Amino acid sequence: GSSNGTFVNDKPVKPNSGQKLRDGDRLAIADAVFQVKLS
Repeated sequence: GSSNGTFVNDKPVKPNSGQKLRDGDRLAIADAVFQVKLS
């Protein structure tokens, strides 16, 4: 992860681990926050 961590739905993601994302998930990387929209 980054120095500030990587989070999916406010839960930390361990470095070098996979994480499945679903529609509506919130992905935070350092100071950037993204919302996943799948179509």
